[in-house]
Amino acid sequence: MRLAEVVALVAAADEELPLTLDAVDYRGLEYQTGVSFSVFALAGRQELARGGRYSAGYPEDGVSEPATGFTLYMDAVLAASAPVPVRPRLYLSAATAWHDAAPWQAKGYAVVRAVTSAADPRAEAKRLGCTHVLLDDDAVPL
Repeated sequence: MRLAEVVALVAAADEELPLTLDAVDYRGLEYQTGVSFSVFALAGRQELARGGRYSAGYPEDGVSEPATGFTLYMDAVLAASAPVPVRPRLYLSAATAWHDAAPWQAKGYAVVRAVTSAADPRAEAKRLGCTHVLLDDDAVPL
């Protein structure tokens, strides 16, 4: 009954989500008190996350309460993810208004705006890992 409820809730959240049930998967974790789960990507074999319902606290002291949680394995998530395209980074001086950054962002730049003025904007842009600096309303490559 509980499993059917979980499946219905997952389907209601996303009807297109592929879902595989393994009713005999048992990891020997006696503290689990309900449904447990693992998350995998369609491409790849690494487990991305694991979690479930369990009892938290110190049962030997008579202190226990139900909880739900999961662990997300970021190394596996990153390995299964498509690489993020590298965007050019544009350095803006502290005197540049934030609304003036929007057109550059629309052109695909990642904007890095200074907090304080720099004596040498080109050097500061390089120090911050920028590929361009805004000089005279133009994105000048470094």
